[in-house]
Amino acid sequence: MGWDDLDGLGLEAGDLEGDLFHKPAEGVFGMIPLDQFMQDLEEHGLLDRLRGRGYQRFRLGLDKEDLYTERLRVFGVHPDHEGELQLMDVRSHRGSIETPWGSRYRVLGWDWVEMQDPLARPSPFRPMLPGQSHPGLGLFRGLTHMMLDYIPRLDVEGLTAVPQFFHNAVLYSGHFCFLDAEVQGRFQAACRDLLDEGLAPASWWVAREEVEVVDRVSGEVRPYVWQPEKIVRGLASELKERLSSQSYRDVCQRAMEQVQFRRRKEPPCKPA
Repeated sequence: MGWDDLDGLGLEAGDLEGDLFHKPAEGVFGMIPLDQFMQDLEEHGLLDRLRGRGYQRFRLGLDKEDLYTERLRVFGVHPDHEGELQLMDVRSHRGSIETPWGSRYRVLGWDWVEMQDPLARPSPFRPMLPGQSHPGLGLFRGLTHMMLDYIPRLDVEGLTAVPQFFHNAVLYSGHFCFLDAEVQGRFQAACRDLLDEGLAPASWWVAREEVEVVDRVSGEVRPYVWQPEKIVRGLASELKERLSSQSYRDVCQRAMEQVQFRRRKEPPCKPA
């Protein structure tokens, strides 16, 4: 990794002081031993959920790309398939974020969290979501709660993620919010207006650009195009206070009240 790559991780040269002469930290997120992580998967009932789908003989794989970036995968075997199958893929990095109010915080970024059942077939009860190659495992919330338990040990002031699809942001919304209060307000309005028929239909409408947003003040109607933006969970006192402040909530509420989301009567025309 060269100096020009630091911005991609939210790092500055000063963040590297004291790290260049150390080998990469061992364990998940640089601290959690693999056997402990496997034990925690067991204690949280996540491995039993996988066993209920026929998987067994689980194995963890941890790849450290550099001092700051890692990839954790969970593999298992199934009697209907020869060889191992990848069940979970969690990619993370340590870095920092600059906030609109000028403060900088050390963060752990969850760059990618994928949990799919490679042998499952889509059904009305297990629909595919945008970006998925296979139906999900239904373990997202359980794994998130488990990983949040590790955070006090990681010496970070916040967690970040960049939801690539609408449903990702919905699943994260119980623990994260958008750093920009106006973006958070519009997202909450989209949840208010689109989720009545379920998460999967709403996420497909957004992904296919079949949703439009109405400005309740001007009456303007425009297509709704999902833009992945950073969400954050504050851990440092100042960051938590900013994201729960009355001023943040007021901006969020105004943005939410200003817009209405609805599915287009006619899907957008795609070029041939």
